[in-house]
Amino acid sequence: MPTPYQRQILKIIDEEGKDGKCRISLVNKQMLLGTDYVRGLLDSMTRFGLIDFIGSRHVRLTPKALRILGKDISQESGVQTKQNLTDFQIQVLKVVKQLWSAEARKIATVMGVSVDYVSSLCEILTKEGFLRRDVTGEYSVTVEGSRKAAVDRQSPVRSVEGLDTHGHARGAF
Repeated sequence: MPTPYQRQILKIIDEEGKDGKCRISLVNKQMLLGTDYVRGLLDSMTRFGLIDFIGSRHVRLTPKALRILGKDISQESGVQTKQNLTDFQIQVLKVVKQLWSAEARKIATVMGVSVDYVSSLCEILTKEGFLRRDVTGEYSVTVEGSRKAAVDRQSPVRSVEGLDTHGHARGAF
């Protein structure tokens, strides 16, 4: 369950934004809590899967947030479908494609997010047919996922060139 501040942010995005999308500055102006505090709330909401960042200035509601608000998600335009993946899901596809195959821990290390969050993203992508999971627990990109990963997005993936086979920086102690 979201905190009262997080619930208030969800309502602002839903009521003030268009199609479940809104500028971060609008949320900040409505909340009157300070830019850093609101940004921290938005980051935590992303980790809980309530919102997604679109670029660096916009956020959108996820299906989970729409359910919390009591919306019928089948009619909302912000609902995630096979054609509408979140920025983080696209990043997961790009990372796995660059590494050929990877465990959730390695993907999380490259992306700089929690392993639990990456695991939930990978499960969604597996159900949608963009990733496949082998018996060792490593994910690899399907043909359809490879096409989605090739889509040019605003949020690039961190380079994985400096990583060893375990996803750690080369030369790190």
